Amino acid sequence: MDLPGCRALIGGKLRVDPEFRGRALHLRSGLRFYLESQLRHPRTRFYRLSLASLFGFVSITSALADYRLFDAAAPDPERRAIRRAFEQLAAQSHYRLDEATSLISVGIRVTEQTLAQYPASYYGRPEAQTYARVNPAWRDNGCNVGFWFRFSPANLWKLTRTIARKR
Repeated sequence: MDLPGCRALIGGKLRVDPEFRGRALHLRSGLRFYLESQLRHPRTRFYRLSLASLFGFVSITSALADYRLFDAAAPDPERRAIRRAFEQLAAQSHYRLDEATSLISVGIRVTEQTLAQYPASYYGRPEAQTYARVNPAWRDNGCNVGFWFRFSPANLWKLTRTIARKR
């Protein structure tokens, strides 16, 4: 990242067989990667950046105490550095950042089959409602929402509790 003493951990796509969902596999792998990185670079402040579909967003943000939505227009130095990291991710993956909405076009649309795997109550969860507010056409626009968080004590505590509960 373009901030002294900081690094960005960018989450990738972790596909999980529906039979194994709900076991916090993505949370466990992300936490382990962070811990191993922090051991190698103990004086570094790490940020976790994610570009997520509704399902990834709900899963990760529900396990956090605090997170921030990516805002392409944010003026402060921290968020400008985060923007540059998201721009690099988009460029490497051939995605397109929409300056006006801060959404990133990934060209992947949700199928009816995927939508049907989740009960109506899932889409009413606060995290799903936040996602739908930020990306109202999420079902068919091929765009994902970017968000980020710091590995703060509160986030580490809540991640660990969520992982323990789901194991």
